[in-house]
Amino acid sequence: TTRGQHSAADAVLVHVPTTTEGVSAADAAPEPVAEGGSLVVAATVRQLWTDGVWRPALRGTAAVVQFRPSGGVWTTVARGAVGDAGAVRIVVTALGDGSWRVSCGGTAGPGDVVDVV
Repeated sequence: TTRGQHSAADAVLVHVPTTTEGVSAADAAPEPVAEGGSLVVAATVRQLWTDGVWRPALRGTAAVVQFRPSGGVWTTVARGAVGDAGAVRIVVTALGDGSWRVSCGGTAGPGDVVDVV
């Protein structure tokens, strides 16, 4: 091609993440934990890209930790962001017996039940 012109052979196909995300089951530790103690809630987030491949979510993607007391409803209790390799690790205060999960982009992973002593 001449300078400033491009042919189809010059095209570069770029794949970007979609809004579809997958969140692994949460791991909340330590277990058991004292009421009012620190609890680390961790999970891994993946995103589906336009080429159909699942990859770790992009660093900085917003994530939240949600808590559901026994017999209650899910409530967002902390906010954070995805780190390297799609990892989410957010420190929260143990509120009582119940389940903890990570949610990202409207998709939540399975919760982890924690006993508070």
